[in-house]
Amino acid sequence: MNSPDRKKRLAKSEWGDFIYLKRGNLRSHHHLLYAALRQRDWKAGFKPLTNKNHLQSVYMNDPYFARGEALSTLRTASELAKRLIEGSKFGGKLSKWAQEDLDKTLAPFRKTVTPEMLVEAFEYIQKTL
Repeated sequence: MNSPDRKKRLAKSEWGDFIYLKRGNLRSHHHLLYAALRQRDWKAGFKPLTNKNHLQSVYMNDPYFARGEALSTLRTASELAKRLIEGSKFGGKLSKWAQEDLDKTLAPFRKTVTPEMLVEAFEYIQKTL
């Protein structure tokens, strides 16, 4: 009846074969980045919390905590992407942990989003903030 495969989504890998993606792999910063790359209203996806119980469980009773957390994550990824771009001009690399952190942000986009695009998208977010 309720097989575990129902919670998976079929997608193609970069080599053309089909793979299954588990639901729930995308976080708020992925959705924010996707909206910014498409130059859509990225603020529309973040509504303030109004439930008292939920407000008490988030940090400092901030109704826009998810938006702040997503912006913080993208700011970090953007800085890492800038370092990667500047370092590649001189043959340098990021450290292992920094490269893994940047890869986690860009992984759902399956190499269609480059670090340069990430930096441009974050600059767009800062302009519209």
